Amino acid sequence: MNFAQKIEKEFNLIIGSSGDPEARSVAMSIFKKIGLPGKKIEEWKYTNINFLNDFEFDDNEKINKVLFSEIEHLIISKDFYRMVFVNGQFDKSLSFLDNMDEHIKLYQASQRTFHNYNHYPNGFIALNESLFSEGSFIDIPDNTILDKPLQILYIIKNSENSVFTNYKNQVSIGKHSKIDVIETVRTIGNGSTFTTIASNFKLGESSTLNYYNFQSDSSKANYYGYRSIDQSAKSNFNDFTISIASNFIRNDVFVNLLGEHCETSLSGFYYTLNDEFFDNHSLIKHAKPICTSNETYHGILDGASTAVFNGKIIVEPDAQKTQAYQSNRNILLSDTANIFTKPQLEIYADDVKCSHGATMGSLEKEHLFYLCSRGITEKMAKSMLLMAFANRITDKINIEPLRSNIEKWLSEKLEIE
Repeated sequence: MNFAQKIEKEFNLIIGSSGDPEARSVAMSIFKKIGLPGKKIEEWKYTNINFLNDFEFDDNEKINKVLFSEIEHLIISKDFYRMVFVNGQFDKSLSFLDNMDEHIKLYQASQRTFHNYNHYPNGFIALNESLFSEGSFIDIPDNTILDKPLQILYIIKNSENSVFTNYKNQVSIGKHSKIDVIETVRTIGNGSTFTTIASNFKLGESSTLNYYNFQSDSSKANYYGYRSIDQSAKSNFNDFTISIASNFIRNDVFVNLLGEHCETSLSGFYYTLNDEFFDNHSLIKHAKPICTSNETYHGILDGASTAVFNGKIIVEPDAQKTQAYQSNRNILLSDTANIFTKPQLEIYADDVKCSHGATMGSLEKEHLFYLCSRGITEKMAKSMLLMAFANRITDKINIEPLRSNIEKWLSEKLEIE
């Protein structure tokens, strides 16, 4: 059974379940027409999706029961609000939504009709639209600040079989409102996984969304994430993507600055090992005047791993007095690691301040020599320098339990004593 046949079988199983059957059918027809993106497409020419050729998701294990003890170590804080999904289904018993503001409307996907995408930028989005099983719909009214972060935790539980799950999220934030969202995907078991998550965010005037995506899973885990963000005037969007472990990760982030005085910050850190493949793509469109965007991604690559960074900023003719900055820095720890970096600017306005740049190289020998001359071992000196490099990104995370969790995990990876 080839990939297309597997997809069609999955579609036949899920059609008629949650969501709009007509929208699913349209999306599936589009998927059959355009297929998955290949290397002939500029934005995908370095992205290796060969793992799909051998991925057997037609025999998914439907394991509905997960004990709290199995996920307790994955919970950033027991005080935070929490939505937990297991193998594609919302699990109310593992979630925690007590005392949430009664005016905040939060649904699982099966309880809400979603606004469908007006277009499908690639086959993965059409695939997600046609097959998604669950997700969340979050509606924050005007003048509302969620008193603590919401963690959305996706659990994939299997033994040896593979599991294919698709989620769709929609977050609408009213005027002068604020929410912090933490997304995490974790596998319990030894089988392969493939997870797609497509999310759409709409920020009202003077609203704030802080979005944290902590990606650290098993060596057999594969993930595709798509985030589309529409910002109204004076809104503030901060996106943090921390990718530390998985077999395959691709993040697509599209931001539309649709009102004046918007602020956007995209921050990312990735640490690749062995033959892992991590890919970060972003597109920020400045459509209105007096907006600011700042994008900073740092990466550490080891083994025979590969990372891709492709960030594009478009400044449209009406977007005068735009300030847009973009930076990608990489440290290569082995001769067999590969980084493909492509920061891009397209500027159609004349009164702007914009810059971009990318660097790649090894650790500075002078810095290592300085630390070693103080009695520090070379191994520890390397770990300290790499941790300092990573902290330039992680220090921006304002949620202390999340920052501590990431830094602890990373320090263990880098063997900090």
